Amino acid sequence: RNFEGLKNNGTRSGSESILFFSFDDSRHVTPEYKKLRGFEKVFLNPGEETRVSTNISLRDARYVGPHNDRHFILQDGMKFQVGIGPYADCRNNIGLCSEFINIDAGSDYEGACDIACKLWERSSCKWMTPEKCWSMCTLSNVPGSDGWGWNYVDCLEGILDNPQPPKGEICTIMTAYCRDVFKTSLPVVNMCSEKNNGIFGRIPVGDDVIYDLTATLATVISLLIVLSLCIRKNPPRTLSGTRKMAGGFETV
Repeated sequence: RNFEGLKNNGTRSGSESILFFSFDDSRHVTPEYKKLRGFEKVFLNPGEETRVSTNISLRDARYVGPHNDRHFILQDGMKFQVGIGPYADCRNNIGLCSEFINIDAGSDYEGACDIACKLWERSSCKWMTPEKCWSMCTLSNVPGSDGWGWNYVDCLEGILDNPQPPKGEICTIMTAYCRDVFKTSLPVVNMCSEKNNGIFGRIPVGDDVIYDLTATLATVISLLIVLSLCIRKNPPRTLSGTRKMAGGFETV
């Protein structure tokens, strides 16, 4: 946004720091009353005039949404104004203020899809393009579902941010450990087999632990179901023997 007409009307040269503040008109969470977005220091001689400007990117318009306290998202339709100077108050039409600036993120925008697709892009999986990811995530959305969901985002971050990620091709690992949202039909691993160390065949232990402590209740229930199946398949053995007692032996 450009503001023209900054002029030194005095008789002496001097410098001035021009401050730019944003004033959000509406947001899903309570916004700051005003937020410093940038500044520019200018030097003007007597009678000299100049133009000052600032750039506010979409990244600057992101904020921590109502879903959790860790991810910065956009809000489609959010409006704000930019004011100049420490005394500007655009909410009360005080000072030099811009017109309203609208954020057009798209009617299909979902914060969880935004972050999930950025994580897939970060993984450098060649078969997953940002366009394909966005299309599949938003098409899977129903009102209130946040696309693939924030638990899915947490799972992807748990893999990509782990200093000791599980061994294997990262694209396959992200699909197998989180959720097969792309319907790749990966082979199912028999988690009850001795080769896979029982139920922990899909969850490395020791130095390779990646299991997120924030796993969803659904994941915990799934593990309990698998454990019960393993116990059914391999029931505990009944031990028999005798023990010595006063006056004789008892069979147990």
